[in-house]
Amino acid sequence: MVLITDVRRLASSRAAPINRASTFIDLAPSGAPASAARGVLHLRAAILAARIGDTELADSHPSAAVEQIRPGQERANYYGTKFGAANVGIHRVAVPVELSDGTTAVTRTATIRLPRGTAPSRSGHYWIDLSRAWLLHGDHRHALDSLHEARRIAPQLTRYHPQVRETVYALLD
Repeated sequence: MVLITDVRRLASSRAAPINRASTFIDLAPSGAPASAARGVLHLRAAILAARIGDTELADSHPSAAVEQIRPGQERANYYGTKFGAANVGIHRVAVPVELSDGTTAVTRTATIRLPRGTAPSRSGHYWIDLSRAWLLHGDHRHALDSLHEARRIAPQLTRYHPQVRETVYALLD
């Protein structure tokens, strides 16, 4: 699996659990549950790659995750992943935010429509990331509006999330 090779390139101890998990998933029979797990691993690897600044690798993993989407996967919630198109879309916005590229993140939001029933924690985190994207883009009004939306959807997540505090401090500054 390409995931193992790519993740090994990550110079982080955080990649070790992803490597082990991808090795075990490769042993699993093919099907929607294994595809969901593979897709989630690609999304986690994308965030890790973005955090170490590897843009090419970070952008390749969401594309690989799309290939793992199977009909009904998100509704079935295999292994608690709720993996599906909405999750991939959320990560397509999160990756450029982690790369400090607010403009790309804001541009990608034009194609994102979170379906009804998206978990509040997922939707809330999406809006937190979108707030960070708007801040990086230089639009403080939209950044604040996005934080308000995150708070409406997932108040506890928004209240205690460290990235929210950092965003608020930056807005105040």
